[in-house]
Amino acid sequence: MLGVLSIRKRRKLRGRILKEMFHCLLDTGTDLRVTTTDDFKMLSQGLVAGGHGAVAGFAPYNTEEYAEFLAQETLFPYEVRKIHMGDLAEGNVSVEQLAMRYRVPLLYVDQAVLPAYVERLATWRESLFVSF
Repeated sequence: MLGVLSIRKRRKLRGRILKEMFHCLLDTGTDLRVTTTDDFKMLSQGLVAGGHGAVAGFAPYNTEEYAEFLAQETLFPYEVRKIHMGDLAEGNVSVEQLAMRYRVPLLYVDQAVLPAYVERLATWRESLFVSF
């Protein structure tokens, strides 16, 4: 199926497939899944609002965000983006060129270089580390 789709559609599909694969790993309990219409409405509102308000502590929203982070970081890792941030800021490279070079959806590159995204990612990554 991936071979038949256009390159652009394959890139988007790769991102969606990765995100759903990470959901399979993350959504281990029923409390982490959307199981009712009310849950679906709350998740939808949270995604539109950017995670603010009551949805911030809503477990399905959190796993949605984690799955998105993991998919994006698999396709276009922060360590790779750091290499290009200076050139991007100076206008020597565009997000379109980075999307083409790394074969990721333009939407992912646009979002992944935003300071707010990088800050959220850093906070999330720090929360994963265990100190001894």
